[in-house]
Formats: sequence, structure tokens, C-alpha cells
Amino acid sequence: MPKQNIPNVNDLVIADIYDINEDGAYCKLIEYNNLTAFLPVREVASGWIKNIREFIHKGQRVVCRVIYADKEKGIVSLSLKKVTPSETKAKLNEYNTEKRFEGLFKQAAKLANIQELDKQLEIAREEFGSITEMIYAIENNRNVLKRSKLDSKLKESLVELINKIKRDTKKVIRYTLNIYSLDFHGGFSKLKDLLSSFESNGVSISYAGASKYLITAEGKSYDEAEDKIKAIVDSIESKKEEYKLEYSIKKEKVKESDDNNISKLLTR
Repeated sequence: MPKQNIPNVNDLVIADIYDINEDGAYCKLIEYNNLTAFLPVREVASGWIKNIREFIHKGQRVVCRVIYADKEKGIVSLSLKKVTPSETKAKLNEYNTEKRFEGLFKQAAKLANIQELDKQLEIAREEFGSITEMIYAIENNRNVLKRSKLDSKLKESLVELINKIKRDTKKVIRYTLNIYSLDFHGGFSKLKDLLSSFESNGVSISYAGASKYLITAEGKSYDEAEDKIKAIVDSIESKKEEYKLEYSIKKEKVKESDDNNISKLLTR
């Protein structure tokens, strides 16, 4: 009997609970072809558990830690209480990112008219560890696929798709605007209306406290986004004397991960 693909002890796994009794819960491990695993009641939560259903329920998706794994018999035991909230969040994010990138891979395969999709997915995971790591590698160096055993048309399609996503994604810039009016008889109302008039065509303004506002502008290019900020500044300057305005504006640094990272682009 061949060994099943099962996780190792201490691995974090995503489990769907499908049956519960007084001894614990039976789960399907979605990353391992729905392999059945058992979550003992003592591993559901710390302390004495009077009613297990107060802690978990059928149909619930949870992140667990593997505490026992028999690769010969395919038996896996889990612990829910040995997983921290931060580990749960990170694991679910990792899984969801992999699924999104798998969707991109399938789209590229369809464009390349690939028939053996499962085989190509297997090759990619053997070479890069995961589809996520492969996409990141391509993003950083398009030549990384030269030695890959993936179908040549699929490789071309992947590079083209990733480049298209990056081209089509809008560029984002942010500025902090400090502004107030010295007109104490209606100046604030006029200023509020003026700022509200800017919120359109890819520009958003949010109050940040103490006469401080955060302006976000986006465009197909950074120049286009900067032009929108310039138009705002020109408009404020034209009203400066009439509204008795005092202001200063400063550009904020946008993290690369907020702007160019491929995982961000695929979720927009």
C-alpha cells in the first residue's frame, strides 16, 4: 500500500470540521486531498470542556497543528488550542494567496492551450515549492523560467499575464495636507466644501485629526496621479486669500508592497 501524502508533526493545516462527538471532531484537510484527521476534545481548547459544541461546530474551517502523523496508516491527529491567532491569520493568508495564484496559473494555461494542467502544476510545485513562490520569482526575474521544465508556451503566457497585470494596475501616491482657515465666520464650512469637491476621479481625502488630511490619488502613471495633486494645490492656492487659508502639503512614502507587489495587484 503506497504512502499517503500527509502532513508532518508540528505542521499547520487547514481543516474543515464535518462531524463532532463527545470525544472530538473529524476533519477534512483541504490541502491534502481532504484527508481525514481527528481533533481530540482535549485539544480543542485549554481547560475543561463541558460541551465541545460551544467551541466548534460542523462546517467550521479552522487552522490546527499536527500533533501525530502515521504516514503508513494515514492517521493524523490535530490540536486547535496549540495554534495562536497570528498563526491562524498567516496560514489562511498563505492558503488564499496560493489559491489566487493557482487561478492565475490556470488562466495562463488556458491561454497557452495546455491540456495536462495537473502535470504542469506538479512541475511548478516541484521546482519552486508552491505556485506563490513561482509567481514571486517570475515577478522579480522573468528569466527565472529559462531552466524550468514547464511547457514553453505556458512560460510565455505566465510572463505576459504578470506583466499585463502590473501595467494595468493604477499607480498610487499619498500626500498629507495640513490646512485651516483664519476666517472664523464660515471659513471652516467653506474649507470643508472645497476639500469635498476634490473627491472624484481617483482622488480620496480622509480626515487625520488636528487640521490634518490624507490625500490619496491614483492614475495609470505616477505623472497622472501627481497632476491630480497639483490640481488640488492650485485650487487651494486660488482660494487662499478669499478663505483665509494656511496650508502645507507633504508627500508620503508609499511602500512598494502597497503598490507593486503582485499579490496586491491580483486582489484589486
